[in-house]
Amino acid sequence: MKKYILYNIILFPLFFGCQTVQTKPDYNFKYHEFSYDNSKVVWEIMYDSKTGVYEEKVLEKLDDKDFSVDKISVFLKQEDLKKIYDMYLSLQQINPNDCIYSNNGELVFKSTLRFYANKSKSDDLKCNITIENKKYSNLWGEIFQKIKASDSYRNAYPEEFIGR
Repeated sequence: MKKYILYNIILFPLFFGCQTVQTKPDYNFKYHEFSYDNSKVVWEIMYDSKTGVYEEKVLEKLDDKDFSVDKISVFLKQEDLKKIYDMYLSLQQINPNDCIYSNNGELVFKSTLRFYANKSKSDDLKCNITIENKKYSNLWGEIFQKIKASDSYRNAYPEEFIGR
């Protein structure tokens, strides 16, 4: 009987002191952007907010830049991630792809956005080619405003900030 009482004294606080752990929502995302020339990818940007990897590739001579790969670390604040996620949710769209076509119907730009919280694969979805372009451009603008405001981006691309 003493053992039973002793176990209850020890185990009782453990069981009732435990609470379910609430997990934080995952606002992290992957962003991928392509620029095309004659149906060929010539420039590419990838950003993964979870790993902080921002990568820019110039795959062909473009604007006097030869082939290059730049990779830096950019970690966004949790409140910035939440703001971007909330903007995405406010669009009330499932399709986070944006495309721009030339006058002759050729794809010149495509961007995709996928949140870790959303398990769908955005790469397989059709592009937004109507009024949503404007709505999504605000979202892309918010993402790049946050990335470009980081010290690591400013140090890696100082030429973008000359005269500002």
